[in-house]
Amino acid sequence: MAAAPGRTRARLADWSDLRRGAFGTAVVSGGLSLLATLVTVRLLMHSTTMAAMFVAGVVAILIVGRFGLAGLAGIGLAGLPWLVVLATEFPRLTKTFWSAGTVLVLLVLALVEGGGTARFEGARALAHSKRVLLYWLGVALFFTPGVISLFHDGRSDQLIQVSKLAIFPTMIFVVLRAGGSPTLSGLAQVAVWSAAAAFVAHLVVGGVGLGDIGTKYGSGEVLGLADNVHDLAFTASVVGATAFGSRLPIQSRFVIVGLSAAVALGTGVRTGLVALAVAVLMTLIGSRFGAKQLAVIALAAIAVVVSGAGDVVTTRFEHSEQMGEFQPVQGDGTLTGLVESNVAGSGRFAIWRNSLGHYIGESPPHLIFGTGLRSIEQINLEGLGKPLVGHSDIVDVLVQLGVVGLAGLLLLWFVLVREAPALMPLAAIATFALVNGSLEYTAPIVLGVFLSAAALGARRESVDSVSARSGGAQLDARGTSALP
Repeated sequence: MAAAPGRTRARLADWSDLRRGAFGTAVVSGGLSLLATLVTVRLLMHSTTMAAMFVAGVVAILIVGRFGLAGLAGIGLAGLPWLVVLATEFPRLTKTFWSAGTVLVLLVLALVEGGGTARFEGARALAHSKRVLLYWLGVALFFTPGVISLFHDGRSDQLIQVSKLAIFPTMIFVVLRAGGSPTLSGLAQVAVWSAAAAFVAHLVVGGVGLGDIGTKYGSGEVLGLADNVHDLAFTASVVGATAFGSRLPIQSRFVIVGLSAAVALGTGVRTGLVALAVAVLMTLIGSRFGAKQLAVIALAAIAVVVSGAGDVVTTRFEHSEQMGEFQPVQGDGTLTGLVESNVAGSGRFAIWRNSLGHYIGESPPHLIFGTGLRSIEQINLEGLGKPLVGHSDIVDVLVQLGVVGLAGLLLLWFVLVREAPALMPLAAIATFALVNGSLEYTAPIVLGVFLSAAALGARRESVDSVSARSGGAQLDARGTSALP
């Protein structure tokens, strides 16, 4: 049967419109591609960094157009662990700028998709509102001494420090605004599995003898292509603690925890061992020593032994004992040969004693607002002969930002602990914060606080719906009670 003339004409018109649309799209896309290529070439002739930034911007626009802000946030989070394990292969400050960019994307995503106080009802909404007020008070207290120091001195290194310090409060705002949302939970899956893949690459690099091995403590620690042993251990500890306290399938938990433990302990950084131990203890107590949790621990321990990370830890402790690191600090406040040595030991007690001793002797204004940004290195240079940081967020913030800054930091931590859907990442961050310092390690801070905002592997739409049903379910999602 022949088609009606009107229908035939309509089909021809549709085909003509389609061809014209495809042709127009091709012309526009080709023109933009040519323009982007020309700009990239010109920038490469001037600066590879500017060219890379331009290309990254174009890619970011394409990702947002195709997948939205969540897609761009996923790329940012997935890239963080890779920038940690391959840091020496990228230009200086790439990791810092990438972390800052990821924070900005997450901030916008939280503002656009997060419900804020509207997510809650009744007493929970009132409690959330109060914590929001405490958050802004904490931000004001935390940054006031830094702003005063910037106006007084105005050095570039101080501006960089303030920029790094701003990441932690900004990520807490993301938790406040959108913590527990399905979008963040999905992104958390992307982040931890990307980290697992990065850890595999790191172990392979170390296994074939590439990169740095035994260059920090002389204990056979595997630094690989990373540029900072503490940054690597911090990142691995955060991911491992998150996976261990999650509701992921036991096979997934074993893979991620095993890889994370092997990387963290393989660095020789003892704080990583402590952080993982704290997370294990918290989870075991919360699960009442559940069989599945014990199985994950056993399998992860096997992975550590097979990878050789256990030997690194043992050797590190042996070297530290030989150096006398576990002996009391001498009465004159000097280190027993530890600060002067790069083989083993950090001499934290002497650093804390010197820094706090100098702070206590300061004038009242300095006690209140601190001795200024980047001042603790000068204090330890004068007292210990080396420009050392405080090796503790408490010491660093108290000395440099005073009582006001420390009060702000503690308020921020209180809000974060009360609002975060998952506590295990915070256990790792808190461990590093107390005995190593955490605030200026941008990549693990972004990753860790973000992972605390997501109920990883939970079978519910959001932590808010969990808490609305029962208090026990809320504890379950936070990783502190009745895990399978």
